Amino acid sequence: NSHEILLSSEFQGCKVVRFIFEFQSKWSLQIVVICGWHLCCRFKVVVGTCFTLFLAVAALLAAVWIFVDSPIEPLSFRYPDCPSLVGPLNLNDKLQHAEHLFEGKLVGAESIATIGDIFYTGTADGKIIKIDNGKLSTIATLGTPPCGQPEHEPNCGRPLGLCASALGKLFVVDAYLGVFEVDPNTGETAVLVPATLMVEGQKFGFLNDLTILDNGSKIYFTDSSSRWQRQHNCFLVMEGTCDGRLLEYDVNTKITHVLLSGLCFANGVELSPAEDHILVCETTMARIIRYYIKGKKKGQHEVFAENLPGLPDNISPSSFGGYWVGLATVRSREAFSIVDLLAPHPWLKKLMFKVHIQYTHSEHKAIP
Repeated sequence: NSHEILLSSEFQGCKVVRFIFEFQSKWSLQIVVICGWHLCCRFKVVVGTCFTLFLAVAALLAAVWIFVDSPIEPLSFRYPDCPSLVGPLNLNDKLQHAEHLFEGKLVGAESIATIGDIFYTGTADGKIIKIDNGKLSTIATLGTPPCGQPEHEPNCGRPLGLCASALGKLFVVDAYLGVFEVDPNTGETAVLVPATLMVEGQKFGFLNDLTILDNGSKIYFTDSSSRWQRQHNCFLVMEGTCDGRLLEYDVNTKITHVLLSGLCFANGVELSPAEDHILVCETTMARIIRYYIKGKKKGQHEVFAENLPGLPDNISPSSFGGYWVGLATVRSREAFSIVDLLAPHPWLKKLMFKVHIQYTHSEHKAIP
């Protein structure tokens, strides 16, 4: 069941160039373009060839638009004008002079927690790693093998956020498996919040980061989306879905409830030094939200920082005051920004992802 579209133009001294586009639905579209190849081609031949190629590409894109389903249902929105990289945002090369530690030995390390002089992190193959005096050792695995490939993540696990309490306890949030307490000495694990838990009628899809009160009584964590998993995080950004949440887990009552919903890719989370508010990175919107957990504004939220020069990921306190924020990409007036260009054009994002799934011959479906 194949259909062929033949676009041809006969020129002297010709070469056949064939573009084959195979659809997952077993449809096949073959566009055969006859184009002049001699350097001595006349101007009208060149123009005719370009026009033929234009028709071929247009036909291809039209076929993709008609016959291929889009994996995303993007929303239309606009960012503020990109900030200019001047003043404190001046470009510098400080990070280029950073020392690379354990290069090639820690794959996919997302977050770091410290207990004394010992560091802990998680890796792409589902392990919790201890770094003690320059030596690496695995203290726990949260999921089940096989591991190491993106398609293995839902079962293997993908530890993202790590946090240590003042009492020396280690807590880990896994994108697929839930929130865990891990004994830093024995490696024993206990599930505090399973990923299968429904909280206020909504399931978890992409657990991301966590922070904890110094006394260890409450854990605050983010669920980036109930629609997209971690392995499809670029789909979440391009779609602009705002179903992320900030949640609270009470260690004593073992009850989880939602503090804030409607976040656009809720990501990194951090408590203020006074523990009176929480900062949440809202990746898709290039901003940080402040949510109050104490005082007169308890339960209220506001924008803490907006129109960032990139999409914020993790956030950590700085020893000099303020916070370190990792940016996943760059937004500036001095350079082209693909996210700013695509944000107000859902049809263009749909087309891009339709082509993407055909090119990779892969299926990317939202969580049902």
